[in-house]
Amino acid sequence: MSEIDTERPFADWVWNPNRHKWQYPNIQLPTSKFNSEWDEVDNKWISECQINPNRLLRGFQLWGVEEKNDNSSFGKACSTTEYAIKSMQEITHGDKGIDQLVISTENNEVTFPIITKHYTVIDLAPLGVISYSETAEKTLDAFQTVYGMHPQCTSRTIHELFRLIIEWAYGYTEFQNTEPMAKLCHNILQIVQMPKNVRDDLIGIRPQQVGRFILGDASALQEYDIEAEMPESFRLWISDAYYDYRERNKGFPININQSYAHLSYPM
Repeated sequence: MSEIDTERPFADWVWNPNRHKWQYPNIQLPTSKFNSEWDEVDNKWISECQINPNRLLRGFQLWGVEEKNDNSSFGKACSTTEYAIKSMQEITHGDKGIDQLVISTENNEVTFPIITKHYTVIDLAPLGVISYSETAEKTLDAFQTVYGMHPQCTSRTIHELFRLIIEWAYGYTEFQNTEPMAKLCHNILQIVQMPKNVRDDLIGIRPQQVGRFILGDASALQEYDIEAEMPESFRLWISDAYYDYRERNKGFPININQSYAHLSYPM
């Protein structure tokens, strides 16, 4: 019996048997957000997120999500779909401290004065969203405050962010850490099924906030001065993740099918 259990949503979409969902064909990601080169061998685009060369002015963040409503603090951010991002600080503690740092409301208009660039790079709703943000140099202190907030999942690079996701998930599986962030990261790894060689290469770079805490580093929330080099295996894998879980247009089917999620993943 065919695994295709839903109708084709759009005429040119094709069925992906590995992810159990319909997808639109391989296309180049938006050039305003990604640099892409065509790989003649694998017949696909290899893409990298465009980032600010000044690492202190940029960050990749993992957020929770909520169904968009009039009370969604970040309703105008990463909100081209029916979901809006929600800070893990608020989910865990009910703390809207990040809102107070980055949101301004004047004449009932919501703006983000310290944020100069912000968009989704990996859409895993209804689990979560990974975004990329940049801030103006004059508001650098506010962004550094966001970086040091517990239990935020924030890194200056996408590979260090996924190393951090692995650490949170390890806390969930090995130490029974039941914090929402640990559970979320565990669920994300169930969905994306990062290959073992990619996971091993990420484990080979220096530990991030959670790993440093586990190792007894009293300065775990103080960020490094320079960033770790991105493993080549991760560069190729994250290019596929950018494509497979790219930002959706409103009304398009969600990117993930949790009913087909694996119970385990390389750890």
